[in-house]
Amino acid sequence: MAEFKSNLDETLSLISVEGRHVAMLTRWFSREGGLELYCHRLVEELLDRGVRVSVVCEENKSDFDHENLAVIDYGPPFKKLSKGDAYRYAFRKTREILERLENVDLVHSQQLPSPRHEVVTFHNHTVNRLSNTGRGLERVVNKAKSSFTDRYQTKMLFDRRLASEANCRIFVSSTEQEEYYREFNLDPNSPYVIAYPGATTGKEAAADAEPSDYDEYERVSRFPFLFVGKGYRMKGLDILFKACRLLKSYGAEFELNVVGLEKKPILAAALMRYKIEDRVNFLGYVSDVSRVFDRCYAIVTPSRLESFGMAPLQAMRHGLVPIVSRVSGIAEVLESGVNGLILENHLEPEELAFQMKRLLDEPELLSAMSARARERACDFTWEKTADATIFAYQHVIHSKMNI
Repeated sequence: MAEFKSNLDETLSLISVEGRHVAMLTRWFSREGGLELYCHRLVEELLDRGVRVSVVCEENKSDFDHENLAVIDYGPPFKKLSKGDAYRYAFRKTREILERLENVDLVHSQQLPSPRHEVVTFHNHTVNRLSNTGRGLERVVNKAKSSFTDRYQTKMLFDRRLASEANCRIFVSSTEQEEYYREFNLDPNSPYVIAYPGATTGKEAAADAEPSDYDEYERVSRFPFLFVGKGYRMKGLDILFKACRLLKSYGAEFELNVVGLEKKPILAAALMRYKIEDRVNFLGYVSDVSRVFDRCYAIVTPSRLESFGMAPLQAMRHGLVPIVSRVSGIAEVLESGVNGLILENHLEPEELAFQMKRLLDEPELLSAMSARARERACDFTWEKTADATIFAYQHVIHSKMNI
């Protein structure tokens, strides 16, 4: 559900965006990934509303076509660049394209460095976020990186520019919005929009089947948990492994399915250290994760960093119960014990193991929460994401009309 914040009155809704030309800046135009999927689905919705869109990107990885869509890909660099140089490369290339792109009404950056950006959607936390959500050593290391490394300093520089120069900012959660306004000392009255992602990927079915009865949950030999992500520490997989060790010591029958990671030596070593080799399945990259959703009962995301959390939301659409950390953006739209379980201390495996065991031991609770999670996920649609985005566009257009 979108939430709006602006000093303007409801007359903004009278401003039409039909026929307007928007330059959408993103690194990759693709249906895969989190930010990329968000951008792609948003572009589809904007086109349906009569907006002309020119996507400016490094690479076009989509076969999507529309009469009002132009995709301009400036191409990857000829050699592998450092993260800092990659940010600067994107800035140079977007500048070159925007200088020759004609009749653009507004530029919308998906947190891509650019010289012009009336609207910016922020998908990632600031570089200092881990200094508040990580373990002691992680906080110290993160602060050092923020102070001395080109990668972190360059990202901070561009994020500061995007946040301070945008006419209207879009955030995927209130958690993220509060962090940016605090980190960059933005005027509390500066307009922003909260535009949550939709719950569907676009590949999956509508997932409108009735939630399973709890008797079905009791028939499996091992309770199937799910983890989706590429980060071992940032996504909290290290904490989840420790929680699995505790669950196994309790005699619980379960399995953990990991999507997005291959079983590399460092992860295999972690499994051996925690003695959970027989409980964890690495599924690697999965093109249609909805098939995995249908085989699991709960998704566990004890993240240290998570601006929102699209995977848990998509899983909820299939009836999976989410277990998420309080610092994740998705926690702000959940009610713990009703449609999900929220970890108040995401760094404590004991708390995570306790919440996971609740679902194993209480099938009635699992069934009720599954149904309510599905219902909650249905509140989040890409149409609402587009509504919130268009509100930001209307603000910018109104501002230009009054210059």
